[in-house]
Amino acid sequence: MNLCIDIGNTKSKIGLFEDDQLVRSYSRKNISATWLSELLQANSIAAAIVSNTRDCHLSLRKELESLPFYIDLDHHTRLPIQNHYATPETLGRDRLAVVCAASGLYPKQNVLIIDAGTCITLDAVSKEGDYYGGSIHPGLTMRYKALNNYTGKLPFVKKQVMNELVGNSTENAILAGVSYAIIKEMDGMIDDYKVKYGELKVIITGGDASFFVSQLKSQIFAHSNLVLAGLNKILKYNVESL
Repeated sequence: MNLCIDIGNTKSKIGLFEDDQLVRSYSRKNISATWLSELLQANSIAAAIVSNTRDCHLSLRKELESLPFYIDLDHHTRLPIQNHYATPETLGRDRLAVVCAASGLYPKQNVLIIDAGTCITLDAVSKEGDYYGGSIHPGLTMRYKALNNYTGKLPFVKKQVMNELVGNSTENAILAGVSYAIIKEMDGMIDDYKVKYGELKVIITGGDASFFVSQLKSQIFAHSNLVLAGLNKILKYNVESL
């Protein structure tokens, strides 16, 4: 069994895999060494991988290093794709994971991955398995918070669908400037990627994926737990390379 841990900006996701099958998953604000130790004792885990956007506490690493095989994902880790990013040491590990997952899910196809979380990222991998980069955008909630935090009077508006170009109240104007505008932004980016790559599979993941999937004009395939699936693919690739 493989253990994959994604330590994100706001929460951590943990997945247990049998081969390519996610058999159990957990979501936690923080992972304690005690909780991790109990998880390891309750399951027959042969290999583990950790992806961090925050620091991984030394006590967690100590628990994981007791396993037969353990990877702390970084820019030196062997990958099942060709990474041509100019500064691989600065590349978000969650971005790297979703690209690896997408390449495995849709082999020999050009794929655009939209990860709609705290930030929105767009990354493309070619049908040959080449990755050059993508774009990073402020996320949906981040934009609403920015309007509230950096102005004196604008309210914080909760995300909701807005299909009108013109907002007839302050709240609706904010929705038009965030919800409506971000859909147009994504649609435009997808169109540009299609010009660049031609035939293109578009997939979306992340906490806000369900908000966007039905509103975008292109055919979009939603995939949950794509980061965990990508971590598992990277882990398997390294285990099989031994």
